[in-house]
Amino acid sequence: MEKFKKTYFEECEDRIHDVEQGFTQMRDEAGDDATIERIFCAIHSIKSGAAAFAFHEVVHFSHMLETVLDFVREGKLTPSRDMSDVFLRATDIISDMINMERTQEKIRAEYGADVLEELKVLAATADGDLSNTIAADRVNSIEKKPPPGRSVTSLRVDVACIDQLFDLVEKMV
Repeated sequence: MEKFKKTYFEECEDRIHDVEQGFTQMRDEAGDDATIERIFCAIHSIKSGAAAFAFHEVVHFSHMLETVLDFVREGKLTPSRDMSDVFLRATDIISDMINMERTQEKIRAEYGADVLEELKVLAATADGDLSNTIAADRVNSIEKKPPPGRSVTSLRVDVACIDQLFDLVEKMV
């Protein structure tokens, strides 16, 4: 089993690198459908392998990124620089989680929660469930503030908005 895990971790390094390159291309508006498809397949492979080894946190987080990427593939979301930055931060979280699994470090439940919420907002927006709600107004007025030690932006959303979004996402799933 350890041999298979070692192979999985090595393959993840390559896939993460490919995903980062793809998201960087998207951010620089050089990404196309083929780029999005490669990214989606890489994230799906990471998620599937994580499921095989019962790396539940990696599976859960990767699944949400995969869901949002599927909306991009379907044309329900149009990639933007800000969205690509969220995707890059999500990739960093997945990479960190994989490294934590590799070293058998416990992944805290709240690890990556802010980025996960941003992905949930994107998913809810893509599905159209926010169009006639108070949450839609709040999504449009999200305060952007750089996280500590990072040069990319993050989203800050009112707690009431998050509650509404959870309700909407729950209905989608």
